[in-house]
Amino acid sequence: MIYINFLTIFDSILEDKINLQSFLIVLFCSLISGIIVSLVYLFTHKKEIYNQSMPITILIMPILVSMVLALVGNNVAGAFSLMGVFSLIRFRSEQGSLKDIAYLFIGVASGLALGLGFIAYGFLVCFLLSIVLILLSYIHYGEVKSNMMCLKIVVPENLNYQNIFDEVIKKYTKYYKLEKIRTTDFGTMFELRYIIMVNKDFNSHQMIDEIRCLNGNLNVTLNVTSNSLE
Repeated sequence: MIYINFLTIFDSILEDKINLQSFLIVLFCSLISGIIVSLVYLFTHKKEIYNQSMPITILIMPILVSMVLALVGNNVAGAFSLMGVFSLIRFRSEQGSLKDIAYLFIGVASGLALGLGFIAYGFLVCFLLSIVLILLSYIHYGEVKSNMMCLKIVVPENLNYQNIFDEVIKKYTKYYKLEKIRTTDFGTMFELRYIIMVNKDFNSHQMIDEIRCLNGNLNVTLNVTSNSLE
């Protein structure tokens, strides 16, 4: 008997026709879910710089998703149409990192379960994925090594940049790779982006000076943050 009662908590609380009581329960549970995910975001980003709008968006995302689904009910096509409107808001806002978007997906997933009335599943998704994110942050999973950097070199359009910097870069690095070439300044310049892994006795000042002698003293940028590799 206890086993049967346990299974019932995974049933949907919503009937064919939504009522005020069940609607308020869904919204309240969505608020709790959003608070949990946003607190996890703040905890895992306490040593990083972030935009205040991100934890606020993460908090309200489950509420918006669950509210739409609860009101639309069994009309799945209408639900996806309305959620498409919310997706446009993301593209109109400032772009975050891929890691930040993962928190939004957790809010959306939790909101989907709660909006369909599956309270237990919604909180299960929220708690499990939150624990996973905390563990990944704690063990620094996938963190870029400290000696991995991004080197950007600007060259004039009339300069043949093929392999011109290879000898200099090879002298200061264990590994390097030309990752991207793009035009800049209305096509009058080229920007070369290298991913490099520097030596222990790396001297950034000397390397940049040698590169500037080859690129006509134009901009050389060495980014030491892992975000530059995204």
